[in-house]
Amino acid sequence: MDCAKEQSTNPCNHIDKYYSPEPAKTPFIFWVIDDSDLFSFSKDINLEKQTSKKGDICHYNILGLSNKKATDFFDKYGKPTSNPEIYLCKDTTGIPLNQPIENYDELDFMQKLTN
Repeated sequence: MDCAKEQSTNPCNHIDKYYSPEPAKTPFIFWVIDDSDLFSFSKDINLEKQTSKKGDICHYNILGLSNKKATDFFDKYGKPTSNPEIYLCKDTTGIPLNQPIENYDELDFMQKLTN
């Protein structure tokens, strides 16, 4: 996350710059994965720093994680209500998604998506 802030001011700008389709469309969601959770989940996991095709020098590949293990990891750590490190980018602001959707007055478009 520090690298994204250094390179692009904030994570939302960083995602927009390197990973959003053209033209950029927000909102998008990002997850700050705690690497200690990864390593405690499976001893076979390695992180490999690799500049992405679009030039993101902050990018890491997660190696040694099968599809089954990735699904299990997501089921354990990837739910917004149990993980305070999942955010929705609205414009350039990362809004944490660790509360019930009713608590987000400014995200009325999300209610339409989930109904």
